Amino acid sequence: MNDFAHRKQHPNYFGIWAWLFVLTIVEVAVAFASHMPRNLLLLALVALAVWKAALVGMYFMHLKFEGKGLRIMAVAPIPLATKMARSAPSRAARRAPIVSWLGLLP
Repeated sequence: MNDFAHRKQHPNYFGIWAWLFVLTIVEVAVAFASHMPRNLLLLALVALAVWKAALVGMYFMHLKFEGKGLRIMAVAPIPLATKMARSAPSRAARRAPIVSWLGLLP
């Protein structure tokens, strides 16, 4: 048999690092782009962060080379985290009068 077929192919870690570096530079550039509307700015920053997290998860945590079950376990909490993040501002708004009454907000 061909020995090459039995060898495991390792990812190009330097290439992944380079992608992460470029994405970080783009994130910093987007963050300092004051001419963008705030919602678009936040959407771009979240999209870049998710892209970077996906690269780290797939290559440095080796999820790309794992079975389907482990991938599902890694992705399953994302809807819950999204729901919690979307409900956080409304919870903070409900607590704001109490916090301002205590003198903790400017």
